[in-house]
This record gives sequence, structure tokens and C-alpha cells, in this order.
Amino acid sequence: MAADYLITSKCVNLVAQISTDFGRWLALLESDKSNLEDFKSQQLPIKAHASVGLDEQSQPLEGIRLDEAYKKLSEWNLHSESDLKNAHQMICAAVTPSAGSYRATGMGVYRNNKLVHMTAPAGQAGKSVRSLLSWLDESNEHPLIKAAIFLQQFEFIQPFSVANGCVGRLWFSLILAKWHPAVAWLSFEQIFKFNKDEYLDCLRRSISENDRGLMVEFILDCLQQSISTTVKEEKDKAEVLEEASISHDFSSEIPMSSVKSSLLGSDNGSGKGRYSGTSTRNMVLRLLNEQPEWSAARVAEVLNISSRAVEKHISKLKEQGVLIRKGSARGGYWRVATEMGEQLSLPEWNQ
Repeated sequence: MAADYLITSKCVNLVAQISTDFGRWLALLESDKSNLEDFKSQQLPIKAHASVGLDEQSQPLEGIRLDEAYKKLSEWNLHSESDLKNAHQMICAAVTPSAGSYRATGMGVYRNNKLVHMTAPAGQAGKSVRSLLSWLDESNEHPLIKAAIFLQQFEFIQPFSVANGCVGRLWFSLILAKWHPAVAWLSFEQIFKFNKDEYLDCLRRSISENDRGLMVEFILDCLQQSISTTVKEEKDKAEVLEEASISHDFSSEIPMSSVKSSLLGSDNGSGKGRYSGTSTRNMVLRLLNEQPEWSAARVAEVLNISSRAVEKHISKLKEQGVLIRKGSARGGYWRVATEMGEQLSLPEWNQ
């Protein structure tokens, strides 16, 4: 397969950003080994549904089994033509009698009944696929670049009579899985679907202008959107779980220091003054009431949560007029603007 494409600076920057975000996400996943399996279970139906919805057909693909093919992702051989055809057979067995076989006629890709591009003659489909798979085996490109080029070329070849996009995006996931299994389960198919018009337009232009780089940039941009969104969602989820854990610990464990004793109330055996079920935001407020010179970092250290989480709580408390900062950031202090007894019922506002 001729290397008629240019790796632009935008492609390089996108690969760098995706790699950075992926590293952050991987750190979150590795904190709990069960997270990846849970993530895969959540993403699989989203990926399959979005990919099927992205393909335009003259009639709905009733009975398509794309989810089954994704479940076998780790079993497919990336460079095997027979595995590629077997995947199509599994996906489309209930859709067409030609499932698992290359198309016997010419065909075009349409959008709103308008031709996007006309494929090569049917007799060239098998040869083109074998050439593409051979390139996959021999190419030294970064897996992200390799996956994007493969998808563009597979969409151009359209080797089967139906569901070419579904199979192409399945193999795209398989290529990414060889870089790292986790990245294959990002729901980039959903981003493609949201940008369906641009997806097809980039495909058309990359073919008419003989420049695969146009489609490669678009695919990488969608992948970057997918992983950055996932990182944000996982961070937010981790913070919620962290805060829930801290709240539980503070309400159920015996305080070990004078600060924590004061935070939770009296520990003299009478039970008077003890506050059970303290929210994290209340605990931040109580600490700053007793230690007004403390920084957010010091509060975070005592509560064993992130400084960012403490700063978010402080910001909300300031917005509500409950907490006031006096003096400079370095030499100032905090003042609680209401009696602490009233704050026991302070609501936990949405973050």
C-alpha cells in the first residue's frame, strides 16, 4: 500500500495529547483492577450501538451482532484475512446471505441519497484488503496513526456488501488494543456518530484529494475528545468515591488527634456534642473555624483527600457567604461567618 499521506504537526500534537491523557486514565484504572472490566461492560453496548447507527444502509441492519464481535476482540488476529471475514460472518449472518464473503458487485457510499464516493471494482476488493493487512503487519507507524490510516483505507475499499464501517471500526479497536487493551474500549464510535457529516466529508475529501491525512486528523481528533471526556468522568467519579469514603470514615471511626476530636465533637463518653454523618464540606468548615490560618493543602492532608477537592469546597462555602478570607493568600486567615452550631445542617450543594 503506497504511503500517500503526510503526518502533519496537528497529527503529532494529537498523538502526544492522546498519549498523555491515556497515561492519566490508566493511572486511575490501575488504582482498582476491577475498573477496566466494569468500564468494558459499560462501553460495549455504547460502542456497538453507535457504530451500527453510523453506517447508512438502504434498510436497517436487523439482527446485526456487532456486540458479539466486540466481545471476542482479544481473540481476533489483527493481520488475518480469514479472521476479518469470520468477524463479518458473525456480525452479519442474520443480515445477508453473503456474510463473510467479499462483495460481488460495485458499490458506492451514500449520504442522504447523495454519492460520497464510488468504490473500486468488486474483483479488486480481496486484493486490496490483503494489501492493507500486509501493510498493518509491516508498518512502523505509531499505533494511533496506523489505526486511523487503516480505518480510512477500509472505508475506501468497502470490501463487503453491508456493514463495512462496523467491521472497519471493530478492526480499528483491535489495532488500538495492541497498543494497550484499555484504549480499545473508549467509545470513539459515539464521537464519530455525533460528527457523522464531517466523518463522511473527510472521507470524501481524503479520496478526491488523494490525501489520507485529512481523515487521519479527523479520526485522531475524535479519539482525543473521547479519551479527554473519559478522563474527566473518571476523575469526577474517583473524587465522589473518595469523599464518600472520607465521610464514612469520619462518622464511624474514633478520632485519633485533638484536631479530629474537635472536628467530630466531644469524645468524653457522654455523647454530648458528637456529630454523626458529617459531610466533607462541613468538615472543611469546622477545621478552618478551629485553625483559621490553615491552607487548603493542610486541610486536605488532615482529611486525606485531594487539595483540589478541598479548594472546590472552599469555593462553594465562599460563594454562599459562609466562609470569608481575610488578608492575603499567604498571610491571611479564614473567618466562618455563622455559628458552627447552625452549620450542622449545612446542605451538600451540587459541585
